[in-house]
Amino acid sequence: VLLLRKNIFGKHPWFKILLLAFLSCAAPFTLIAFTEIYLTTSMGSILNATTPIYAALLSLIILKEKSHYSQYIGFLLGIIGVIILVGFEPMAITSTTKWAVAAILLATFFYACGGIYAAKTFTGFPPVVLVFWQQLFSFIILFPFAIYEMPAHFPSKEIIFSVLSLGVLCTGLAFLLYFHLIKVVGASKTLTVAYIIPIFGMLWGHLFLGEKIGPTTILGAFTILLGVYLIYRKRATVPVRANVLKSEKYN
Repeated sequence: VLLLRKNIFGKHPWFKILLLAFLSCAAPFTLIAFTEIYLTTSMGSILNATTPIYAALLSLIILKEKSHYSQYIGFLLGIIGVIILVGFEPMAITSTTKWAVAAILLATFFYACGGIYAAKTFTGFPPVVLVFWQQLFSFIILFPFAIYEMPAHFPSKEIIFSVLSLGVLCTGLAFLLYFHLIKVVGASKTLTVAYIIPIFGMLWGHLFLGEKIGPTTILGAFTILLGVYLIYRKRATVPVRANVLKSEKYN
């Protein structure tokens, strides 16, 4: 923010930024952190691919976009893919596992809500300033819970490095690109980045964690991604540039 000389203390819609911080960061990050304790990386990344499905559904309802028959087939395939992945994956299905699956599906729903909300509310808003305040508000939201569950021991160097990497690269830099894409191409198309999450999730899980990639995992991933493809293959771009003149009041 300082290097780019952006005015972070302007007349900003503070409550709207706070809501965006909850939808796009605080809530989904917490839910995914809980999920990754109990699910494999492969399963978590594949379920993360349901984000575009939620986004398409919300676009139909909130943005009043036109629908076509292949979208409804895509919605159905997305549900079937989740059932295949969760119901037939070779892992113990306990009550905790079910809660973990529900948590990541809720997290992807929050992501989709955040993307649609950002497209409707923050057209023309400088991405750097938006990311700065979103991350700060997310910190404020989660800080009381972090104090309540302080670690018993000081974290190791590996943990500190991992947290910094997640915060700087996978969150800060990623959100800069994320909001820029929402501004340029719209929320729905931006959220299709979830297409590639299962590929890298399964790859890194296999290479670094020794997770096995079975036929059920591949079938579930293929079914969900096929559903996402059918939903988006004829979709129009979300009209995010309609109010581009709003940007003047944010500078």
